[in-house]
Amino acid sequence: MFTVDKKIVATAIVIGNYYYDDEFLWNNGLFPHRIKVSFDYVVCKDKWKAISDIRELLINSWGKSYGWGIQNQTPLNSEDGAKLIQNLNNDNELRYFIDNIDTLIAQAKKERLEEASLISSGKMKANERRYKPSVIEI
Repeated sequence: MFTVDKKIVATAIVIGNYYYDDEFLWNNGLFPHRIKVSFDYVVCKDKWKAISDIRELLINSWGKSYGWGIQNQTPLNSEDGAKLIQNLNNDNELRYFIDNIDTLIAQAKKERLEEASLISSGKMKANERRYKPSVIEI
Protein backbone atom coordinates (compact mmCIF):
# COMPACT_ATOMS: atom_id res chain seq x y z
CA MET A 1 0.00 0.00 0.00
CA PHE A 2 1.40 3.40 -0.98
CA THR A 3 0.23 6.36 1.07
CA VAL A 4 0.64 10.13 0.86
CA ASP A 5 -0.56 12.35 3.72
CA LYS A 6 -2.36 9.35 5.31
CA LYS A 7 -4.28 8.66 2.12
CA ILE A 8 -4.13 5.51 0.01
CA VAL A 9 -2.90 6.35 -3.49
CA ALA A 10 -1.90 2.93 -4.81
CA THR A 11 -1.50 -0.73 -4.03
CA ALA A 12 0.92 -3.16 -5.59
CA ILE A 13 2.09 -6.73 -5.42
CA VAL A 14 5.79 -7.53 -4.99
CA ILE A 15 6.82 -9.53 -8.07
CA GLY A 16 10.59 -9.70 -7.68
CA ASN A 17 13.42 -9.99 -5.22
CA TYR A 18 15.25 -7.09 -3.61
CA TYR A 19 18.02 -5.56 -5.70
CA TYR A 20 20.48 -2.68 -5.46
CA ASP A 21 20.71 -0.08 -8.23
CA ASP A 22 22.70 3.16 -8.13
CA GLU A 23 20.94 4.77 -11.09
CA PHE A 24 19.36 8.10 -10.08
CA LEU A 25 15.60 8.20 -10.58
CA TRP A 26 14.88 11.60 -9.01
CA ASN A 27 16.98 14.58 -8.03
CA ASN A 28 16.22 14.34 -4.30
CA GLY A 29 18.03 11.12 -3.47
CA LEU A 30 19.51 7.89 -4.71
CA PHE A 31 17.00 5.34 -3.32
CA PRO A 32 19.24 2.38 -4.25
CA HIS A 33 17.34 -0.38 -2.40
CA ARG A 34 14.57 -1.52 -4.72
CA ILE A 35 12.04 -4.25 -5.42
CA LYS A 36 9.94 -4.95 -8.49
CA VAL A 37 6.24 -4.36 -8.01
CA SER A 38 3.14 -4.66 -10.13
CA PHE A 39 0.51 -2.02 -9.42
CA ASP A 40 -3.07 -3.18 -9.15
CA TYR A 41 -4.72 0.01 -7.89
CA VAL A 42 -3.82 3.64 -8.60
CA VAL A 43 -5.97 6.77 -8.40
CA CYS A 44 -5.66 10.47 -9.22
CA LYS A 45 -5.22 12.89 -6.34
CA ASP A 46 -8.88 13.91 -6.18
CA LYS A 47 -9.84 10.28 -5.43
CA TRP A 48 -7.21 9.43 -2.80
CA LYS A 49 -8.83 7.45 0.02
CA ALA A 50 -8.13 8.43 3.60
CA ILE A 51 -6.89 5.55 5.72
CA SER A 52 -9.64 6.58 8.14
CA ASP A 53 -12.16 5.52 5.43
CA ILE A 54 -11.00 1.91 5.75
CA ARG A 55 -10.03 1.98 9.43
CA GLU A 56 -13.06 -0.14 10.44
CA LEU A 57 -11.96 -2.93 8.11
CA LEU A 58 -8.44 -2.81 9.50
CA ILE A 59 -9.61 -2.77 13.13
CA ASN A 60 -12.02 -5.63 12.42
CA SER A 61 -9.13 -7.77 11.14
CA TRP A 62 -6.26 -6.61 13.36
CA GLY A 63 -7.76 -4.82 16.36
CA LYS A 64 -7.06 -1.26 17.49
CA SER A 65 -3.34 -1.69 16.81
CA TYR A 66 -4.00 -1.98 13.08
CA GLY A 67 -0.81 -0.05 12.26
CA TRP A 68 1.11 -3.10 13.43
CA GLY A 69 -0.78 -5.19 10.87
CA ILE A 70 0.18 -2.76 8.09
CA GLN A 71 3.83 -2.66 9.15
CA ASN A 72 4.10 -6.44 9.34
CA GLN A 73 2.14 -7.03 6.12
CA THR A 74 -0.33 -9.23 7.96
CA PRO A 75 -3.12 -10.45 5.65
CA LEU A 76 -6.63 -9.24 6.33
CA ASN A 77 -9.24 -11.89 6.97
CA SER A 78 -10.83 -12.94 3.66
CA GLU A 79 -14.11 -11.08 4.21
CA ASP A 80 -12.45 -7.76 5.06
CA GLY A 81 -9.87 -8.24 2.31
CA ALA A 82 -12.65 -8.68 -0.25
CA LYS A 83 -14.44 -5.56 1.06
CA LEU A 84 -11.23 -3.52 0.85
CA ILE A 85 -10.52 -4.63 -2.72
CA GLN A 86 -14.11 -3.85 -3.75
CA ASN A 87 -13.90 -0.43 -2.09
CA LEU A 88 -10.63 0.42 -3.85
CA ASN A 89 -11.63 -0.95 -7.25
CA ASN A 90 -14.65 1.34 -7.42
CA ASP A 91 -12.29 4.24 -8.22
CA ASN A 92 -9.35 2.40 -9.81
CA GLU A 93 -7.67 4.51 -12.53
CA LEU A 94 -4.82 2.14 -13.30
CA ARG A 95 -5.66 2.07 -17.04
CA TYR A 96 -5.34 5.90 -17.20
CA PHE A 97 -1.86 5.75 -15.64
CA ILE A 98 -0.73 2.90 -17.94
CA ASP A 99 -1.98 4.74 -21.04
CA ASN A 100 -0.40 8.07 -20.02
CA ILE A 101 2.73 7.02 -18.11
CA ASP A 102 5.27 8.79 -20.37
CA THR A 103 3.40 12.10 -20.20
CA LEU A 104 2.89 11.82 -16.43
CA ILE A 105 6.57 11.07 -15.79
CA ALA A 106 7.67 13.98 -18.00
CA GLN A 107 5.27 16.31 -16.19
CA ALA A 108 6.50 15.17 -12.75
CA LYS A 109 10.15 15.64 -13.76
CA LYS A 110 9.38 19.12 -15.12
CA GLU A 111 7.61 20.10 -11.88
CA ARG A 112 10.50 18.80 -9.77
CA LEU A 113 13.04 20.77 -11.85
CA GLU A 114 10.94 23.93 -11.58
CA GLU A 115 10.70 23.47 -7.83
CA ALA A 116 14.46 22.88 -7.52
CA SER A 117 15.06 26.07 -9.50
CA LEU A 118 12.77 28.07 -7.20
CA ILE A 119 14.56 26.73 -4.13
CA SER A 120 18.05 27.42 -5.50
CA SER A 121 17.03 30.96 -6.49
CA GLY A 122 15.62 31.63 -3.02
CA LYS A 123 12.05 32.12 -4.30
CA MET A 124 10.89 29.07 -2.35
CA LYS A 125 12.05 27.69 0.99
CA ALA A 126 13.08 24.05 1.13
CA ASN A 127 10.40 23.34 3.75
CA GLU A 128 7.73 24.51 1.27
CA ARG A 129 8.62 21.81 -1.21
CA ARG A 130 5.80 19.94 -2.87
CA TYR A 131 8.02 16.95 -3.54
CA LYS A 132 9.41 16.01 -0.14
CA PRO A 133 11.59 12.98 0.41
CA SER A 134 9.41 10.35 2.04
CA VAL A 135 9.16 6.75 3.06
CA ILE A 136 6.84 4.53 1.07
CA GLU A 137 4.75 2.32 3.31
CA ILE A 138 4.33 -1.20 2.10
